[in-house]
Order: sequence, then structure tokens, then C-alpha cells
Amino acid sequence: MRLTPISFNELVQKLGLEKVKEESVDTEQQVLEGIAQGLREVKQIEEGKRKGTPLNDFLDEL
Repeated sequence: MRLTPISFNELVQKLGLEKVKEESVDTEQQVLEGIAQGLREVKQIEEGKRKGTPLNDFLDEL
């Protein structure tokens, strides 16, 4: 069996991978709001108003 060289683009097309899912990009304001929300949650955890997630449980979710 002899293999013929093909380009990466040809391989992608033959495998049906040419359709790429569009990613949404957050605005700077959305990123800053997300960080602010995270910091509020950390403060609540430190004050005992909210329960945090153990590191192992968090990593298991990934």
C-alpha cells in the first residue's frame, strides 16, 4: 500500500472537520465583571456566608 501525501487542509476536509464552532469573545467589561463577581464570592467564603468547593472536588469537575 502506497500513501500519497496530502495537505493538512485536504485532510481536514476529508475528515469533515472544516466546520469550526464560533467562539464568543467576552468584552473587557464582561471580563472585569466576572473577576469582580469572583472576588465577591471569595469574600463571602472568608466571611462564612458561603461554602467553598474543596480543591479535589473542583479538580474532579474539570
